[in-house]
Amino acid sequence: MPTPSELAAQRTAAIADLEQHIGTAADEAQQELYARLLAKLNDIHANPDLLPTLLAEYHNAVLVPLVYAYGQAMLHLPELSVNYFQALDVAGYRQLKAPLTDFLTARLGIDGAGNVVPGGYLDLMAGNTAVSQQVLSYAYQAQASGLGLQGYRAGLNALVLGGDQAAQGLVVQLYRSSGDDFSRNDRALQTIGARELGLGAFLYQGGLIDSSRPFCVARNGKCFTDFEVRKFGSKADAYGGYVRKAEGYFSGKTDPYDPFTDCGGYACRHGLHAVSNITALRMRADLAEDKDGKLYIAS
Repeated sequence: MPTPSELAAQRTAAIADLEQHIGTAADEAQQELYARLLAKLNDIHANPDLLPTLLAEYHNAVLVPLVYAYGQAMLHLPELSVNYFQALDVAGYRQLKAPLTDFLTARLGIDGAGNVVPGGYLDLMAGNTAVSQQVLSYAYQAQASGLGLQGYRAGLNALVLGGDQAAQGLVVQLYRSSGDDFSRNDRALQTIGARELGLGAFLYQGGLIDSSRPFCVARNGKCFTDFEVRKFGSKADAYGGYVRKAEGYFSGKTDPYDPFTDCGGYACRHGLHAVSNITALRMRADLAEDKDGKLYIAS
């Protein structure tokens, strides 16, 4: 039977696959924009006034479906959490599907019938015209400066595709924060699930790389109680990794900061994975459980 750590790693890998799917789709949407611009290159170079129609068609045909694909990918998170709790063999896991789904759909701006709510998160994403605005701005500036066709094309490549750095392309930039979105929503679902099921501890797990922040290095692979996580990012936290401990400040800390959704701050790849009291007691000799089933630090 897999350990809680292995189950957490499996869920993390599944989330990474969802993120990769959106990243690939964003890159393909970016390539599609460039292809459409190249197909009309001579015309739009000579007359930028032709661009609004081209860009509106692209936005509706490519960017809006991409936003909805992003939402659909995000909606897999409740199922991943429910499956995780099922694998942990926690009683009552079936009751989680509704509250976890309701939480996430409300956050994304999706109503009970599955429709995008006007003014909600996905609706605002779908209405974001930043890509079109930047292409238009470039076109009119190029016209005003008398930029030739070859230079115009090179500039479009740098703007739309990021030149030699595809990660800097227009559409990919819009989804650069999607990793944070998936991670933060997953942590929120894990927190809700833990409280619904009466679980009082979490694994702080995600592995380490060369650029891992001291805050995460100090916590990676460790088990923390709910009340310890609450103190993350404050001077009351017993653990290290801070730049200015008296202020509860660590490198990368978000503002505002919620330890249950933000963990190690911006672009943090660590997750909070709820575990049973039994698991927590096995991992930490300093913990004990009171008569009401609550964890506390005994020594």
